[in-house]
Amino acid sequence: MFKKVTFLLIYVLCFFCGFAQVESGDKFLGGSMSFSRSNAAIQSINGFEGVPLTLSTVTLSPKAGLLVSDNVAIGAAINYSFQKANQTLDGLNRLTITQNLVGIEPFTKIYWKLADKAGFMMDISAGFSFGKQNSELTSNSFSLDGKNSLFNLRFGLNPKLYYFVTPRIGLEASIGDVYYQLASVKGESGSFQARDEMQTTFVADFGTGLTLSFKYYFGSRLSGNQ
Repeated sequence: MFKKVTFLLIYVLCFFCGFAQVESGDKFLGGSMSFSRSNAAIQSINGFEGVPLTLSTVTLSPKAGLLVSDNVAIGAAINYSFQKANQTLDGLNRLTITQNLVGIEPFTKIYWKLADKAGFMMDISAGFSFGKQNSELTSNSFSLDGKNSLFNLRFGLNPKLYYFVTPRIGLEASIGDVYYQLASVKGESGSFQARDEMQTTFVADFGTGLTLSFKYYFGSRLSGNQ
């Protein structure tokens, strides 16, 4: 159903062909915020196998950029994410995991003008993030604490549809996500669940979700168009 809606939106944008509202020299501020819940499992932890976890994640991503031509913009985002998982293992032992990540993500946006107020764009980004992961296993008789340091490198492509609600305010809808990520974990010596590992991930995801963000554009050409 999502794919059908996406293709219909692209068809409508192409049918009403015209001129989009971005020009060289325009600047923009914007960003996105998201909250998600998902289920995961840890293969083994302190004698418990296949521990199920319910993860809650909050992300914030303010952005700023500049159009260097009528269809190309450059800028950067500051990304922050907080993740927390709580799970009772066997009625007595309780596991709590918290994770904080902050990062910087330079990007390039390429615009294709498809309509008077709408069009298609491609986000190309490369950035890094770092943070801490804390684990705590507690019961009536003991408590174990663990700390890991995290570092990630990420390279991504993100196709989007955009629409100008006003000459200054634009909305963007992500319709896919393709990225390569290198993730490093380094544990503190002697701490619970401490581990040293490095993982690489490649993901090409289309049609499984819709992410909305906004941009506020300002420049000399907009001074008279509120």
